Amino acid sequence: MEWTPVETEFVAVRESCDGAEILHVFSDVDMASGAIFESMLVESSGLDKKTYLDLTECPYFDSTGLRLLVTAYKALGSRLEVWVSSSSTVERVLAVSGLDSIVPIVRRARTGPALQFPEPRKTRARRARA
Repeated sequence: MEWTPVETEFVAVRESCDGAEILHVFSDVDMASGAIFESMLVESSGLDKKTYLDLTECPYFDSTGLRLLVTAYKALGSRLEVWVSSSSTVERVLAVSGLDSIVPIVRRARTGPALQFPEPRKTRARRARA
């Protein structure tokens, strides 16, 4: 049986502010997306800036993410801060692993979708007059 890698879509946004880098992650962090996630973290570790890793909208975070987070913390040290949603799966994974006692974790309320579109207005169909 041959193993074929699964292509995954990884959605993340990098935001640069005065003296800080914010990485917003909106996708699962797992074996399929690990290489992309790692490249983002490595790029941030090369900068001399505070790095905030926003996982508040990250739906899934497995042992691959834990390993990469430990690696990032070793490279960035106190320049790394991780944001998670209170009572989220990601927060539980970090707590169960004990990583929340090593890496600075900030628990935040979930902010909801970044873009919210208004509800479409209901319109009545008009009959054409002859």
